Amino acid sequence: MSHSKTSLHLDGVPQSSDRAHRITWALKAPFNFCIRTAISIIYPLQGSIGQKVWEVVKKILKAIAVIVLFIPASLLYGLGAISSHVSDTPRIDTSMLHVAPPSLEAPVKNLGYDLATLQQWFVQEGLSQYQTEFNSMVTNIKERNQALIEAHKHLPPTFYDDMTLYLENIIDILQQHPQRKKDVLKALAEAANACPPTWYEAAKKQLQLLVSPNVGEVQLLHWIQDMKEELILLFAQNTLGSEWHALNYVRHHVGVELGLSREGLNNDQYFQREEDSRFTKGFIINVFKANFHTDNLITVLQMKINETYQVYFYDMLKDAIAARGVKDAASYVAENFYENDYVTMKRNGVIMLLKIIGYVT
Repeated sequence: MSHSKTSLHLDGVPQSSDRAHRITWALKAPFNFCIRTAISIIYPLQGSIGQKVWEVVKKILKAIAVIVLFIPASLLYGLGAISSHVSDTPRIDTSMLHVAPPSLEAPVKNLGYDLATLQQWFVQEGLSQYQTEFNSMVTNIKERNQALIEAHKHLPPTFYDDMTLYLENIIDILQQHPQRKKDVLKALAEAANACPPTWYEAAKKQLQLLVSPNVGEVQLLHWIQDMKEELILLFAQNTLGSEWHALNYVRHHVGVELGLSREGLNNDQYFQREEDSRFTKGFIINVFKANFHTDNLITVLQMKINETYQVYFYDMLKDAIAARGVKDAASYVAENFYENDYVTMKRNGVIMLLKIIGYVT
């Protein structure tokens, strides 16, 4: 499994003693102030009365310390309630976490296209990253390389048939919408750099985006899902095996609750289906919620949108503004949601898109 890396910080999972020190220091500050205040009051008292009062006060302060300092510190450290990434409004609507991209429902048909067309387009579009891997993927599918199937025994017997159908239908649609070639080919090339099951997921996903009538919303949900999966891999990968198996473990156990696609589970026969005591359903959900930050989400989506073909997002914004009664919605969108070049989307444009699909409040 391959995911583009973003600067995500993980809370709720022990990472370093430095973080524990910062939490303890933050909670100790008011407690230390109380101690200094008590000493300043009691210290001037003379004789045994002052000593007795001080002994009683010390016991009370120790009890308060346990309640005020150590118990909250344990809970906050374990559940990740203290976050180094604080976001102002808007905030992710946690009731939307279960929302996943829709499944591919469009019929696929055998069209007989030569898959080498994809390789030719790759060069024509000026793409270079993962070109060797992309060419290898297409060649393996064209030639139905049996050695690849034997090396990945968990692949379904229809793997090559399905991949051929998906890619042929992608070619057919891209011939009608050439402006989308670059984004689709780039996504397929990134998948080619990973394992064959990822090829399958990527081809299906790109075809879904091409046939979707509300491609802007579907693309946003796919990007959100990619970010969710990357976040999960930060704390699950090293313990639950390879990226692919670790991700499928989480998809299997909490995929419904966290809005993760579970369609590819049948393509992985080796992920752990029994619940791991270190990664229970409750633990995964708690750590995920503690680290799925609104600011990170907006930043990543802004980067993705500004790297891709944007007309669908522009249309979403324009339609939403027009629905609010703004007469010249196009000008309003251009002036308020884009930079002066009218191409680069501003942060508030991304926030508006997330509000349109109901993902933030």
